[in-house]
Amino acid sequence: MARTPDPELRRWWRGLIDAFDSRRWTVAEFCSRHDVSAASFYNWRRRLQEEEADEPPGGPSAAPAFLPLQIAKGLAPRERSVQVHLPGGVRVEVPPQDRDLLFELIARVTPEGASS
Repeated sequence: MARTPDPELRRWWRGLIDAFDSRRWTVAEFCSRHDVSAASFYNWRRRLQEEEADEPPGGPSAAPAFLPLQIAKGLAPRERSVQVHLPGGVRVEVPPQDRDLLFELIARVTPEGASS
C-alpha cells in the first residue's frame, strides 16, 4: 500500500518543479543547484503530473492562472505596493521597489496578445 506523502513535502516539490526552467538548466544542473537527486526530481515530477491528470474537472488545476490585481490608491505610482489576493485567503504584497520585477514576471508568463 502506497503511503501518502506529507502535504508540506508535496508543496515543496511542487514549488521546486514549477521553478525548473528547461531553457535555463538541464535537470542535472538544476538538481545540483538545489541539492536534490535527479531521480527524485523525475519521480516527483511524474507523481505530481499523474495526480493532476486524475483531478476531477473544476478541481485545483481549473483555477485561473491569474487573479485580478489591486494597486493601493492615494499614493504616487512609485510608492504603491502590489497586493495579490489568492484563493484560501493568501495575500502576497510586493513592495514598491520590486513592482517592476513583478510586472516583468507577469509579462513573461502571460501569453502573447493577451490584454493587460
